[in-house]
Amino acid sequence: MQKQLEETNKIIQARFLAKSHFYSEVEPKGNQPKARITVIQVGSGDFNAKGLYIYEAGNKYDSGYLVPYRFGDEGMAPEVSDIHGVSVPDDYLKPLNQINIIPDKPFIFNVSVSRYDKEEAGWFHPASIKSVTCKWNDKKLFFVPKRDNDYLLSIGIKPVQDKKYLCILRLQEWDKNAKEYKNTPFMLYPEK
Repeated sequence: MQKQLEETNKIIQARFLAKSHFYSEVEPKGNQPKARITVIQVGSGDFNAKGLYIYEAGNKYDSGYLVPYRFGDEGMAPEVSDIHGVSVPDDYLKPLNQINIIPDKPFIFNVSVSRYDKEEAGWFHPASIKSVTCKWNDKKLFFVPKRDNDYLLSIGIKPVQDKKYLCILRLQEWDKNAKEYKNTPFMLYPEK
């Protein structure tokens, strides 16, 4: 079973490497028009966050699904340990990604978070693992960034009651006049 899974993963990786393009080829540099997005993990620190995947609108697999851009041999934007020029007052904050993006065109992306609770065996029940995932996990979302603007994407899971959690997915745009981040809309990308 393990060997079959490894073979399947190799096939998927080979398709990705053959079909994907490097993000560095389109990432705005120097004096080119650009915007910037920073992705942070907020809420509880005991969950897994998968950072930013960026998609090219015209590049699809044979199945019709969008192909993510490449960062080396990976599809996820590189993780960062520090976020430059971004001040956030959340209780828990972990930087995930920060990258320049193309303004005035749809920016298609996805992120996901999950949490696994291990329940020990008791007198009347066996041990189990319960997972918490968010409805928006791995769904492709998009917005149209404005030139020279900063965007903050906050993702996370926050416990609200015993064994109940609140998923956090918030996109904010820096308001230069108010000098603070304000919520900005994004939409589900209509794939296929």
